[in-house]
Amino acid sequence: MVELLPQSGSNRKYYRIKWDRNSVIAVYNTNIAENRAYLDYSKQLLSKSIPIPEILYASALQQEIYFVEDLGDTTFFSLIEKDKATTAANSYTPTEKIRTLYKQAITDLLKIQIEGGKNFNYTHAFPTPKFDKQAMLWDMNYFKYMFLHLTHTSFNETALENDFNTLIKLLNDNIPSGYFLYRDFQTRNIMIKDNTLYYIDFQGGRQGALQYDLTSLLYNAQANLSDEFRTQMLDYYCEKLQENYPDEAAKQSDFKKTFYCFAILRILQAIGGYGYRGFYEHKHLFIDSIPYAMRNLANILEKHPLDIPEIHRIVNFYGREISPCGKTPASSMNESARISSTPSACSQTPASAINESKRISSTPFAHGQTPAFAINESRRISSTSPACSQTPASAINESKRTSSTPFACSQPPASAINESKRISGTPSACGQSPASATFAQTPTATQTEAVFCTVSPLTITVQSFSYRNPLPSDPAGNGGGFIFDCRYLPNPGRQQQYKQLTGKDTYVIDFLAAIPEVTEFIQRAAAIVLPAIEAYRQRGFTHLQVNFGCTGGRHRSVYCAEIFADKIKQSTNTKIIINHLNI
Repeated sequence: MVELLPQSGSNRKYYRIKWDRNSVIAVYNTNIAENRAYLDYSKQLLSKSIPIPEILYASALQQEIYFVEDLGDTTFFSLIEKDKATTAANSYTPTEKIRTLYKQAITDLLKIQIEGGKNFNYTHAFPTPKFDKQAMLWDMNYFKYMFLHLTHTSFNETALENDFNTLIKLLNDNIPSGYFLYRDFQTRNIMIKDNTLYYIDFQGGRQGALQYDLTSLLYNAQANLSDEFRTQMLDYYCEKLQENYPDEAAKQSDFKKTFYCFAILRILQAIGGYGYRGFYEHKHLFIDSIPYAMRNLANILEKHPLDIPEIHRIVNFYGREISPCGKTPASSMNESARISSTPSACSQTPASAINESKRISSTPFAHGQTPAFAINESRRISSTSPACSQTPASAINESKRTSSTPFACSQPPASAINESKRISGTPSACGQSPASATFAQTPTATQTEAVFCTVSPLTITVQSFSYRNPLPSDPAGNGGGFIFDCRYLPNPGRQQQYKQLTGKDTYVIDFLAAIPEVTEFIQRAAAIVLPAIEAYRQRGFTHLQVNFGCTGGRHRSVYCAEIFADKIKQSTNTKIIINHLNI
């Protein structure tokens, strides 16, 4: 018998295969690099007696499928949920049984981090071998793009970047980082079989500091642990570190202070994940976690203040309170996600949408405030009328984009209005300026050529193309240039809501900007081309061509070409021409 198991936070599919009294878990994942990391890490961790599921079969010819030991259905989190049902407090202090399991998990974590990390080979790391400054920035940008943007939360781009840089400096100054960083060490990834804890989903592991994984365990949003219990477990971790690994403990100055800095980083990344899974993938279970995570952030910032004012402002806006009996006020979030994905057939507002708008605007969140995205959705719905049904000429491309997405009304949603303002500075269709927000400067929807300086005779042509067609020719006659293949990157064009869009549309931009491999790919391409630009200018060359190709030439290659051109613009005084051959 084959049983498909429920999915949670990943796109992997798990099947339980049963026969007689035996069973195995079959894992299906089309991401070969992720599979390779999992299989390689499994071998290394098993060799060090780390309790993880055994690999039973992995075919070299069929790398999308592998088989692992069946550990059953009992997760640590499921036991916590049962234990929480016996308490009525807004925060959760575990009973002795669960407390004992937390202590065992902490003891195991130290073994994984220190013994597991010794001489660990990160050759097949996915997506990066180190949790360094760049990886930290990816995590914080995940919060920005997958939560702040998707919920239409107003924020100051420059101020937020300054906060990010402050955190990165605090987390990289003299903090030992040569350990195995599990990356997602939380109770849903801990299985219990025969009273033994087993650990899964470690394929994102990389080299990093000790604090991060402990914050993942203790600040798991829906576990909703009390601050008192978190402090006790932090003390226990430090005691076991000193008891079992005194040499490593001696290296950890200011461990507890930096622990809370890592907690802020981890929670920001988690909120980004909740936004992506909840608002983009419509898995509303993840939306329920957002208020808990926001409250955790607020508590940390109150008790351990840092000079990150824009993050403070955002967190304070959403508030700290959770409604009575520990239930999350997630209804407004779920309604926002549902409305934002529900098309409207005309410019008039249906009665049902009006009712939903009224309900959202009256739904309490924290301290009686309504979440920013619910406010924006309410405005978007209630302001849609024949009188406002036209989009300004300067935002025609944005209107086309929105009309082919779930926001199918003739009135662009709040995000499109903000995008229109960013691109052209033109007020909205009703003559009123949209809510102010400062967003990242990304290539405009109408830009085809940008001239930055005429000092150098060198012209750089950056092009996107489809591999279904012949490779781009060089009209300058040089017969050369650079070609970068984007086809290994995640493809938004495979998802229905993106098929009619391009890499110049905001939804595709936000999708690709939040993927670390894409950012790294563009950075490496720029690192290769920049020395050539300088050399060509010195030698008097007049033209250089740089091409980015993907399957259809509409999404990945277009985005990469635009962002690459922007990076080159910032680094060199050169005329740049951008051509997209398939849009």
